[in-house]
Amino acid sequence: MGLNTKCAYKGGIHHLPVSQILQAFLTTAVRLNLPVVFYQCPNNKQIQAIIGNQLVSNYRLTIEKTTPGFVFSPFNNFSNNESYFVPADILYSIDNQENSIQVKNNHNKTDQIFSELSGHLNDSKKQIDLPGFFDGCEPKNEIIAYPNYANSVDRALKEIQNGSFKKVVLGQKKDIPIPHAIDPIDVFLRLCSKYQRAFVSLVSLPEVGTWLGSSPETLLKIDGEKLQTVALAGTKTLDQAEKDDVWTNKEYEEQEFVVQNIHDSFVAADISNYFTNGPETVQAGSLIHLKTVFEANIHKNQLYKATSLLEQIHPTSAVCGTPKSDAHQFIKENEPFSREFYAGYLGTTNINSTLDLYVNLRCARFFHDHISLFAGSGITAGSKPELENQEIQLKFLTIEKVIKELFHSDSEILTNSWHQNE
Repeated sequence: MGLNTKCAYKGGIHHLPVSQILQAFLTTAVRLNLPVVFYQCPNNKQIQAIIGNQLVSNYRLTIEKTTPGFVFSPFNNFSNNESYFVPADILYSIDNQENSIQVKNNHNKTDQIFSELSGHLNDSKKQIDLPGFFDGCEPKNEIIAYPNYANSVDRALKEIQNGSFKKVVLGQKKDIPIPHAIDPIDVFLRLCSKYQRAFVSLVSLPEVGTWLGSSPETLLKIDGEKLQTVALAGTKTLDQAEKDDVWTNKEYEEQEFVVQNIHDSFVAADISNYFTNGPETVQAGSLIHLKTVFEANIHKNQLYKATSLLEQIHPTSAVCGTPKSDAHQFIKENEPFSREFYAGYLGTTNINSTLDLYVNLRCARFFHDHISLFAGSGITAGSKPELENQEIQLKFLTIEKVIKELFHSDSEILTNSWHQNE
């Protein structure tokens, strides 16, 4: 596995602001109507960008046969054949020591991409206009307000009491008007600076739209023969972390549902040699969560079991509920908006011989006149609507605070501080 680099472009761009380099990628992709992705992995100061020669739709992620690229999956992808895939035809990496652009395939469209991109990067005096982005089509007739949400929570509690399910995750969508043009690259760089422990991403796809996220939750990671996933549930503010009784039975129960769901998924995928560590309290920005890590050894000729595990795990109890089918049916009937890619998954496949997938949480979708934020909370027997709503509002702040900072700051674009610690 791995990226087969055909050629590399080094030097000549190290003097350019990071924002200008990434804007050149976004502008190139939009002008050529091609998919583009930007991301920064947890605890890694390297930012990477991918432009693909095409956007593959109805993609089934088969881990034992993956090619280098980036997968973007909606929440409603239970059959594992509705993802989008961006092949890593041009891959840009930046860290504190070196910038490099790798070209994987030397075919006509890749040459066109590279020519357009090089034109922006080589002319340091050229002022790149604020890049556009793909906004796709917005779902219509969606209404989400606290009374609606509280009513849905009350209905969920009644279903739990009646034994229909044990847990369901209910989300909210919040639209923020944009008073003036906003640069998605600027927001992305600020998130990279602020949330070093998260998987920060900006995905802009033709016909699909532009999504930004800062996810604290690994869905599935494979590095060599080491496989890892996590159970992440329960939410408190960082200032509550020092309390001896920070976690109540409600949060421990919610976490246990996720843990059991993953245990069952390992069994169904015929992966028996795994072990767990946790739960422990972990920080994600200004919030803390309960986290349990699952690890297993998996040989390369058994990677088909990892594909089965992915299909069993997604969506986890952390974003759907327990039992999965009953919780999902309740979500479809009671959430008055389309989740689209919220609570789906995204990440890299076969880049540096690894698989690195994350649940798409703390995310937002860009439009030209507003930004839609998405977040949710787990409803169990001990839930109270007002507290669940407070939790969601705290999760909204992950991206909302950065947006508001941009509106109230001067026009200076963050260029070199993206690598500061969280």
